[in-house]
Amino acid sequence: MSTYTLPQLAALFQRHPKRVLELLPELQNSHGFPRRLPALRNVWSKPAVDRWFEMNGEAAEPSPGMVAATAAADVLQQRYGRE
Repeated sequence: MSTYTLPQLAALFQRHPKRVLELLPELQNSHGFPRRLPALRNVWSKPAVDRWFEMNGEAAEPSPGMVAATAAADVLQQRYGRE
């Protein structure tokens, strides 16, 4: 699976993992940073995060595959709930 863990994200942001967790809600809500993968704790899609960085911190237009993955994630969240 092509993913980033929290320590890997922290290295990308050059911040402590705890600080990254504090920053994530703002990055997600205001800057379109990808949300963590459903049913996994502190794991993010590597292609989505890489695309976000390539777009200089702006949300990219979702690809058809990303739209399908988001729909699947919504189904998983409805079925199994959130943490």
